[in-house]
Amino acid sequence: MRIKVIIGFFILGLFSCENDPNAVLPENENEPYVYSDSLLDEYQRRYDYRNDVVVENQIIADSLFIALINKIDSLMSTSETEVQLLFFQNIGFQSNFVRSLATHLNNYFVSQVSEMIKMSEDSNFGLDSVNGQRFENHFKVNYRNGQEYYELLDLAHLNNRGDYNVPYWLFVSHNGIDGIIETPNGTYLLDSVYQYRDKALMALFDMYDHVDYNKLFETRMDLYSDDNEKIYKEAVKTCLSDLDERDIEFISEFCRILVVPELEEKNEQIMPWIAARFDRPILGAADTFLFFRLKVILSEIHIYKYLLLKLEEAE
Repeated sequence: MRIKVIIGFFILGLFSCENDPNAVLPENENEPYVYSDSLLDEYQRRYDYRNDVVVENQIIADSLFIALINKIDSLMSTSETEVQLLFFQNIGFQSNFVRSLATHLNNYFVSQVSEMIKMSEDSNFGLDSVNGQRFENHFKVNYRNGQEYYELLDLAHLNNRGDYNVPYWLFVSHNGIDGIIETPNGTYLLDSVYQYRDKALMALFDMYDHVDYNKLFETRMDLYSDDNEKIYKEAVKTCLSDLDERDIEFISEFCRILVVPELEEKNEQIMPWIAARFDRPILGAADTFLFFRLKVILSEIHIYKYLLLKLEEAE
């Protein structure tokens, strides 16, 4: 099933956990640009703002994950039956599996930004502007829960951050054909988000018994609007069966957080969302990857709070 929707403006903030008081929301993308002396300065301002939002929400996700693991360890040490022990162990597996999936996807998004900068032949590629250290890629490798976690270096000092050609060539078309997504990098972007979604759901539930995955895959949101986001969430519920109301609400909200419009209106034309989002300079394209990273982080927050609730009910 495919949801046909009306033309609307895409607003990043509405993809956050709207009922989560802890989620830090980005500013509304529907507001008009206030052009500074340089359009690139405006891209930089938006990038810096959204990067702060990503960092703040990552702190929330990290805190919830640590609280979840500590809670599991405490309950396992006092469990009285094998059934209880297995239940807590399973929650621990689910938590770590989702964390691993999210880390892998974050690294993929960061590596794609690094690849754009590398292709632009920027002389400051790999340079950490804070301490002057030079890296092999335009990111540092840290560790989170024993896994490599990529952290993108600053972009403000790049000489070619205004390059329009590289993002389009990498993620849209090598031939300059407007609105046709024909590069593997571009076609995989949305797939990577939906693969993360489905793998996470499979880990949390016996999903093959409860989810029609073919129907879920075909349930998309063509263009963004407030009403169509609600329609999408209700459509996801029709893909679910034999689940209680709380689990249905959890899954449909999880899918809503991660959904990306298929299309966007730009210059009075309807084109693939990816084509519109990467017809921008490197700095604007990097901002799009922050959008993807934020969605994944918000989905982590949603999952960890759900699992913490299950643990509290089991006490």
